[in-house]
Amino acid sequence: MNNININAVFQTGMYAPAVLAKIVEINRKITSLYFYPYKPRRNLKEGRAHWPIPMSRLLYHDASVKKLKLRRKEITWDKIWSTIGLLENHYVLGVLSEVQAGKKRLHIPMMDFDDNNNLAQIECFLRAIGQKGVVLESGRSYHFYGIKLMDDRQWLKFMGDCLLSGLVEPRYLGHRLKDELCILRVSACPLRPKVPTVVSIVTKEIPKNAALMVIK
Repeated sequence: MNNININAVFQTGMYAPAVLAKIVEINRKITSLYFYPYKPRRNLKEGRAHWPIPMSRLLYHDASVKKLKLRRKEITWDKIWSTIGLLENHYVLGVLSEVQAGKKRLHIPMMDFDDNNNLAQIECFLRAIGQKGVVLESGRSYHFYGIKLMDDRQWLKFMGDCLLSGLVEPRYLGHRLKDELCILRVSACPLRPKVPTVVSIVTKEIPKNAALMVIK
């Protein structure tokens, strides 16, 4: 893993399904990857909700994650796209951070950054916490996929770093903590018409102090 040339593996313009296939390819420990077909809904910002919001709406969480399991040999661009092609019109395919690595449960580092942030801030933060991987534009926010797998404890620390950064919507983190995993969209539908596409490759770490100065 330390000898991998990330710039030779990923290219700007790659779609999310191709990114996933490459992450599995370079992480030989991964034996299974999980997906989640779902129908996107407008969030509180998009819905322009009027306060006060009913507590039932504020705390709503769909925990019925129906996992679709693909084994290592099935995780290819063609297989993922064919799976997407079977979805109903208003549905998308999400990928779960949780992976099976033999008998272990591990995570691909994933995050959905708030749509109010710019790419330079996100890159700066990721380098400061030692993450290497790719940033994708989803049409309304930026998605991140890291290349180094994490256990549950490392994943919680990563979530904490993201919360402290101020670059992630707290409600997204709340949902992810409830599920104990992250989910990112890898396809498009009428409500979310853009397939997430790579716009940046994050390769170099920088000291936290330097990163803070860049953000400021």
